[in-house]
Amino acid sequence: MEIVGMGQGSEVEQTGNIASEVKNLLQLQGELVVKLIESAQVPAPGDRSTVPGLGIRLDVHI
Repeated sequence: MEIVGMGQGSEVEQTGNIASEVKNLLQLQGELVVKLIESAQVPAPGDRSTVPGLGIRLDVHI
């Protein structure tokens, strides 16, 4: 790509900055989705780990 003139050079730099910010936002969004999925996991009956915020675990067998 050839850059001619000052106006086009600043536009290319601005476009590069915007692309970099979009990339950073997508990475952050991905990290937040992973944390959301991890926080929504409910322990299975065989899981002996304690998960904060779930209170007392109750196993119901039918």
